[in-house]
Amino acid sequence: MKAFSRLAALGRPFWMLWTGQTVSMVGTQMVQFAMSVWIYERTNSTLSFAGAIVASLLPAVLVSPIAVSVVDRVKRRNVMIAADSVAALMTLMLLILLWTDSLAVVHLYAFTAVASMVSAFQGPAFEASVANIVNKGLLTRAAGAFGVSATTLGVIAPSMAGMLMALIGLPGIVTIDLITFVIGTLFVWYAFSLAKSNTETLKAGTLKEALLDSRKNFASALGFFKRDTIMLALLLYSMMQAGLIAVSVSLVVPLILERHDEQTLGIVLSFESLGALFGSMAMVWFDMPERRMRIVLACDAIVAVCVLLVGMVEGVPALCAIEFLAGLTAAIASSCVFALWMTRVPESQQGGILVLTSTSTMLATASTVVFGGLLVEQVFKPAFKHGHWVAEMMGRAVGSGEGQAVAAMFVLCGLLGLMASVGGIALRPLRELR
Repeated sequence: MKAFSRLAALGRPFWMLWTGQTVSMVGTQMVQFAMSVWIYERTNSTLSFAGAIVASLLPAVLVSPIAVSVVDRVKRRNVMIAADSVAALMTLMLLILLWTDSLAVVHLYAFTAVASMVSAFQGPAFEASVANIVNKGLLTRAAGAFGVSATTLGVIAPSMAGMLMALIGLPGIVTIDLITFVIGTLFVWYAFSLAKSNTETLKAGTLKEALLDSRKNFASALGFFKRDTIMLALLLYSMMQAGLIAVSVSLVVPLILERHDEQTLGIVLSFESLGALFGSMAMVWFDMPERRMRIVLACDAIVAVCVLLVGMVEGVPALCAIEFLAGLTAAIASSCVFALWMTRVPESQQGGILVLTSTSTMLATASTVVFGGLLVEQVFKPAFKHGHWVAEMMGRAVGSGEGQAVAAMFVLCGLLGLMASVGGIALRPLRELR
């Protein structure tokens, strides 16, 4: 009863908002999986697949510093209604292209880019809306509720999408996405109507002033890193690891589809999400503030070994176990890094610095994903095709058969990630960061 009363304390508007977001995320995660499979099956190119990932990252990188300032000056409900309308229109256009058999990869790039820009505005507006609906003392509990739904869907959605892809294909999954989106949006708007008595605190000023605010925040963040060089080292280390992990994440779909089917891909990705769920839950119960950076470095080393092993094994049970361990340790490392930023950065500068760090990380991710795709297509594939000495050396590790070039990239990323982790452990100021 106590647990139920704690959940009920969040209020009806919050649970309407939570329900709407969760229902909408079901379709979104399923269609993301299905689009990944569709792109690779049509192009058989890791570079084309990497292009979709860049399209999902780069627009958000460019827009997010401005979006936060804009959202602070506009009613969040209006921002979310506009974002929902654009998203619904894009989904409907995607469905029409599928029905008329006119869909091309370039269309998916465009849809993904628009969705990325929309999310850059929708995300801050949604977070601010939650803060407006829920009492401040219950925000941690509210964040936990959203975290549980997101990670649970991460476990379920890939497996469901893998099965449905074989039965109804991409058109059927996009239709499901549109239905869940409409239902979810109705719940969200109903939540706003229930919470209409709550007032929003908006910043005064024009769009020009919002842009000036973004510049000031950026300059302030740069000043922080000039003063605290060890945090700059943490940023550079995080960018390096994020880039290497992004390459492996972007290539796991091509690797598994080269050797298995969509259902197997869904199962493997579900195990990764299950590991992330357990890792997030572990950090709720256990925390060692004095050893956070050491935990990060150790977990990153384990993730690097997992990436290395993914390129060397082919059996589905082994892949599931490795992905579970990678998801578990990556979630622990991510939680510890977030806590380090929150405790080391002055509260007055957290907004600007977090925008700068996330923007830098996304830029590193986008560039390394493209570079990884080029390396597979232009170096590893020709090398394995023509029996180059690189192929002979790497072939002993990655075995024979389909997907050798992609597997070789996993081995390379794993080795580089392990070297970065060992380097971080050897650097005492970084290792002892508290």
